[in-house]
Amino acid sequence: MIFIVPLITAFFGWLIHKMAVVYILKSYWPKIQSELSQTAVLWAGSNFSSDQIERKIADPVILDNAMPSIEAHIDTFLNEKLQQEIPMLSMFVGTKTTDKIKEIFIAQLKQLFPVVMAQMVVGIKKNFNFETIISEKLKSPEVQQSMKSKVAHQLKHLPVLGLINGFIAGVISALIFYFSG
Repeated sequence: MIFIVPLITAFFGWLIHKMAVVYILKSYWPKIQSELSQTAVLWAGSNFSSDQIERKIADPVILDNAMPSIEAHIDTFLNEKLQQEIPMLSMFVGTKTTDKIKEIFIAQLKQLFPVVMAQMVVGIKKNFNFETIISEKLKSPEVQQSMKSKVAHQLKHLPVLGLINGFIAGVISALIFYFSG
């Protein structure tokens, strides 16, 4: 009879932990999910500001990285498309002239780029709210289900842990009972 105690306590350990997992997923998780989402929104809002984006976009390195592509497009425009659209122009404009036009275009783009990017950032600031976007994304059913499934995955071994704890407690109780009596 004493040997059944560890089995009973193991069963109750498993049952209690299984009930805890069900409670967490069905009752507790929906209550804290919005609070967790709000915490994530506040964290993201404080760590990703539009000023950071403005500085990153206005960084001269970005323009320098884009310049080879821009120059290639200007070359294609001056040497191919412009001549296709205005064939008479190719008779009067040579390589030296197109190179000079390209040089002027690039100089103007380098001056224009920071101004245009600053205007774009102002527009983005007006129409783009990180906190609102993140909040809306976190409230979507897909994200909520994904978060719940990740929590469920983390909790799936909890009943087994309860089973083991219950069994160990039962063995200890049985040993105490056996040696005390």
